Amino acid sequence: MHIIRRFEWDAAHRLPDHEGLCSNIHGHRYKAEIQLEGEITRCTGSLNGMVVDFGALKTVLGGWIKTHWDHACLLSVDDDHPAVKAIREAEDMRVYLFDLSPTVEVLTEHLAKVVEELMALNIALNDLKVTAVRIWETPNCSAVWTKGS
Repeated sequence: MHIIRRFEWDAAHRLPDHEGLCSNIHGHRYKAEIQLEGEITRCTGSLNGMVVDFGALKTVLGGWIKTHWDHACLLSVDDDHPAVKAIREAEDMRVYLFDLSPTVEVLTEHLAKVVEELMALNIALNDLKVTAVRIWETPNCSAVWTKGS
């Protein structure tokens, strides 16, 4: 059985090598869909009939997104623009750095790896397999990571 949990957050980013407007710091309302595979629980109790309690996914996966990406500046570690330097040096600014330009493709691949790690560490979730992660950067543009791709 496949289940999907959706998360939403706001963040700014900059694509330093972009030849258009995206080389400027700008924001998005991101949406992520995380698809997991598991067996339906057949037991007595609150998990009966579920693959997993969606609340557990909200706590673990949503908690990571909220802590690291929500209302943050998602930037490239190699970006040496003066404005980026100032943001990284500001003590009260939330910044998350990537080895590559923080495109929706890079965010999607990164989140897939994070989700796999979080699932492995959480006993209530480690029987599930991550099969796909999709992040929407705009209502019309998204990237999808699938297991094995």
